[in-house]
Amino acid sequence: MNRKNTVILVLLFLLIFSIVDARVSLLPAVNWTFIDVEFEGFTFGNLEYREELSGRETIPGENLIGLIVQNRFGEVNISSEDRDDIAVDFEVIIESNTEARLKEAQEEIELEMIEDNGQLSIRMLRPEDETNLEVQTNLKVRAPRDLTLELSNDFGLIQLADWQQEVKIDSSYSSVRLNDLEGFLHLRADFSDLEINNLSSDLEIRTRHGNASINNLTGNIRLDSRFTNYEIENSLVSLQGDISYGGLQASEITGSVDLDSDFAGITLTLPADIEGWGFDIETRNGSISTGRELAIQDEGRSERLEISGDAGKPLLRIHTSHSGVTLN
Repeated sequence: MNRKNTVILVLLFLLIFSIVDARVSLLPAVNWTFIDVEFEGFTFGNLEYREELSGRETIPGENLIGLIVQNRFGEVNISSEDRDDIAVDFEVIIESNTEARLKEAQEEIELEMIEDNGQLSIRMLRPEDETNLEVQTNLKVRAPRDLTLELSNDFGLIQLADWQQEVKIDSSYSSVRLNDLEGFLHLRADFSDLEINNLSSDLEIRTRHGNASINNLTGNIRLDSRFTNYEIENSLVSLQGDISYGGLQASEITGSVDLDSDFAGITLTLPADIEGWGFDIETRNGSISTGRELAIQDEGRSERLEISGDAGKPLLRIHTSHSGVTLN
């Protein structure tokens, strides 16, 4: 699929979801089916002429405090190491329908690295006019361990591992794979498939359309979600946020939960001993299901579970509309 067709397809998806979002509140409770978002790159070969470029650039890192990486239509792979410089390996794949256009594009593509106030910005400069072109830019970055990171990538895979400081990520139409992070993680993702493993800090996450898997998180989660399915395992101190048109399954709950949801089922696995825990759960046009000895009040089109907890014990506050809550 060429880039023009890809963009047209994306715009059609946006139009369809906008119509669904505007009308869905008129519908009864439903089980939502999601697009399986898996964006690992592009398949080239549609155009006659092809060129591949690659190289490496390094820059001293002693005076740096942060790293900013921007890319689109390609992969970004970043990790930290015990080193005092930053190394960037780049790969560019260009296809065109004419040899002359291919040569023009080669002259316009360049790796840009700019240092300003302790921040190093890295990006691939692309042709201003990409008519009759396919351009994929892949970046592999190795950096010192003590830098903050701001990363944005659209239409491509993001991989980040072994990072100690604060991270901000913005992705669209991507697959995101994050492993072994120690700093506060801010994540914004649209039409993306997310996998987060081993985060020893807090997570602030905003998602629109996609799936998210979170494993082994020792901080707190604040989420803002629409059209996203979450699976959270061994990961929770506390959880708060808003979920619409999706679902959330979480195990090993150890802290308080504060959630509002519309058209989004919630399933929580609690510890065996929940003595002293507080519950404020209300489902409108939905049910509360549990195998535990908890007194659930049936109020017709809604159900309620209210238990005053002990001071210092977790409180589960969950209010839903057109969706249910399951406590295991």
